[in-house]
Amino acid sequence: MVAISNRSIRMCFAIAGMVVITSSARGQDEEKPPTLLRKLGQAVGQILGGERPQPAAVMQQQEFAVGLAAPMVAGPQGQPSEKDREEFKARTEGYTNAFRRWLFEVCELTAEQQAQFDEGIKAELEAIQKAYSEETDVNRQHAAMGDTYPLIFPIKGERTAKIDRALKKFLDTKILTDVQKQKFDAAMKERAAWQAEQFRTLVLQLLDSQLYFSSEQRSQLNETLKETNKIRHPLYTFQPQSYYLPYESIETLVPTAFRTGALEKPQQQRLKDLGGANDNSNMIFQSNEGPEGWERTIKDASERYRKMLILAAEVRIAWYRRELKLSDADVTALQIAAKGATISEITTWKEQAQNTIDQMVQQMARFGGNFAFGTQTLSAQTLDSSDIWQQAIEKIAGAKIVEARTSNERNIMAAEVAALLDQELWLLPAERQKVIDAIAPTLPAKFSSIQYSEYFRDMVLICHPLCKLSEEQKKATFSEPQIAVFDLLAKHFRYRAENGYAEFSLRNQGTFHLTLSR
Repeated sequence: MVAISNRSIRMCFAIAGMVVITSSARGQDEEKPPTLLRKLGQAVGQILGGERPQPAAVMQQQEFAVGLAAPMVAGPQGQPSEKDREEFKARTEGYTNAFRRWLFEVCELTAEQQAQFDEGIKAELEAIQKAYSEETDVNRQHAAMGDTYPLIFPIKGERTAKIDRALKKFLDTKILTDVQKQKFDAAMKERAAWQAEQFRTLVLQLLDSQLYFSSEQRSQLNETLKETNKIRHPLYTFQPQSYYLPYESIETLVPTAFRTGALEKPQQQRLKDLGGANDNSNMIFQSNEGPEGWERTIKDASERYRKMLILAAEVRIAWYRRELKLSDADVTALQIAAKGATISEITTWKEQAQNTIDQMVQQMARFGGNFAFGTQTLSAQTLDSSDIWQQAIEKIAGAKIVEARTSNERNIMAAEVAALLDQELWLLPAERQKVIDAIAPTLPAKFSSIQYSEYFRDMVLICHPLCKLSEEQKKATFSEPQIAVFDLLAKHFRYRAENGYAEFSLRNQGTFHLTLSR
């Protein structure tokens, strides 16, 4: 149960089992919430959301971490703080050292050229760092994540792209021969194409995990996405929340012609539903709605969830029918199982939500004033975890066909994480598979296992190898300059292997906690 009293509740922002409420007085500019309010919202939101209580030692460690995460103060007129500048200096130097190793190998620089590069790059780096220190951004101190965070540094704001342009100009005018320039341009083009392929494959898998493509549909959409060449990063999702990471709507990548010409009707409707109301967060109840309003909300949500789960089942059944050429009797059996699973899951959810309401009714007088509370919602993945549905699938389709759909997900995630790391580690083509092989065992088996998917999916993914790879594994996988960058990225996370908890400090909002797969 979570309830926060305040005169004016301005915005409710929910992530899975964690509810965060921000507020401001009417007529004033919106301000970031005090740490105490956020901590209270997180703690009671986790209880409300159904998360298991954490051991006292863990709770104490989290409380201590939140207390340490003081807001970052921007410099004059929104310029970077001293800490910002120090971190940017370390990140640009690490990035350039990794690039240096890649450059010398790809372009086969002579000893004289290498010396020229090492001498001239100092001035280039100083210019890049000076330009950053003088940047003005009035929103800097309100940003949740700083300029040097993993994913932010190479993607948001094009930090590395600006460095690349400066390095290319320096190389073209002072270092490389014409033949070396051709090698450099070809290698850069190949590197960008490889990264784009991994990101495109991830996007296709995200769509497929919800729409259950046939092999023909997947191939057609892959070719379309390759031709449009839109995908330059992997930050796409069905319910984009861009406050933390710059996520974009995955729907924008699906052309109208493909929707109407290639997708079946249930898939079309499912895609439409995925872009509608968020079914992957908490449902928020306002005190001014009262108990009757809360119960109406639950009733309306129950009907919405019923339609969503039945439609999700229809999409899945169509895939099994196509792939296994199921008989009408088998299809009917799956449809009956889907209805049974839907009724069972919604009944359980309604009981839990009603219990929360009953508790809030008892506490209303104590809270007083305006307040809000939340309860977890249902998503289509609820169907996949239902015993009724799983037993029917295994009986009719067999466990192997279920495993076949998801067996490749971990490899896809590992290749995407390798591409993300490549943006800063400058992997040579011959090193990529070795990195993928090292990353894969650290990752969850399925996308559905990733916490806070609409907000931090790729941060969670990259966090796994950064936290889990041992010193021996790093030395066997990366070069020394790459390890230096890897360690700079890993510094953003604190990991407790004994319980699988990882955490990273948000720039001005305390600490975000993750549970990594084991």
